[in-house]
Amino acid sequence: LVLPAKGHWPKGIMSKSNMIGLRVPGSGWLRRLVTDYALPLTATSANLAGEATLYEMTEVKNLLAGCGLKYIVGNRRLTKRPTSTVVRVVGGKWRILRPGAISLARLRSVVR
Repeated sequence: LVLPAKGHWPKGIMSKSNMIGLRVPGSGWLRRLVTDYALPLTATSANLAGEATLYEMTEVKNLLAGCGLKYIVGNRRLTKRPTSTVVRVVGGKWRILRPGAISLARLRSVVR
């Protein structure tokens, strides 16, 4: 979900248009980590916005080298699967920014 940011967020977390992206990870161990940590956790995607998805860790490490990241979790080839659906929500209205694994029909069935 991409939503209007409220409150104070560190530089680089919000977009230039004062929006912030939130994601619920599909991985069980990562959801437990976020829950147990009990504070906001930020992470970068394994690709740049609008660019192709990367599946090889060497590609990811090369892309993100010099970004000041403390950790890159994982050291294996990523499984190819549909990308995440990205939805922008502003003032109760939503629109798909990037189609992905969750179809428009499914979104309509759960978003009011």
